[in-house]
Amino acid sequence: MKQIHRVWATWIVGSMVLLFSLATYGQRIQQDIFDDLVYKSDHYNAKLKKNIFDDLTFTDSNQNTLKFNKAYLEKKMGLNYNEVDMKSMFFQDLIFDYMQINNYEATYAVDLFGTITIEDNQGKKLVLKENGFGNFQVSKEWDKKRWNIQTTSAGDLEYLGNQQTATLIKNKEGHRIYTDSYKTKIVIEQLIWERLLKKHGSEYHVFIKFLEDYLLVK
Repeated sequence: MKQIHRVWATWIVGSMVLLFSLATYGQRIQQDIFDDLVYKSDHYNAKLKKNIFDDLTFTDSNQNTLKFNKAYLEKKMGLNYNEVDMKSMFFQDLIFDYMQINNYEATYAVDLFGTITIEDNQGKKLVLKENGFGNFQVSKEWDKKRWNIQTTSAGDLEYLGNQQTATLIKNKEGHRIYTDSYKTKIVIEQLIWERLLKKHGSEYHVFIKFLEDYLLVK
């Protein structure tokens, strides 16, 4: 029992420290004369600047630069992303994420066709395309390797990459079946499938979990 109390005490103290840290960040965030957000401390400075197109750029004293175009911000946070409260929370999250990181650059954009592209200075690129029927294609490049996940015309999920393949289909009985190029085959009954969806949030994330467990680890 004492051990359980110590675990809870540690969790509570850790949570309080995190909340205090976030509150401290929030108190140090201010608006300058151009309505941009700035953060200043003894060892770290950051800024979230808006341009004439309502895009936002995050820069800091660690030489990090992250650029977000308007369409991406609207998709991520909604049409009111530029309101002070919303923008301050976004800025606060970026500060918390990048205060211990140096020399990282990335761009986050959505084009006129709704395609999301995330690209950084470490050779990583992620492209997400989605059509009006909820079908999508995800392409990722990293260290000269490339893989794709897409929804087929039948509504199934398909993975192609690095001479490996995998699929997640739904059969006539309503069962999901996962198969891959290592001859893995898993039949998932409806009740189990519903539990997996509840745990992981979406069919796509369930598929990613199977890929991680049975294909990408080998």
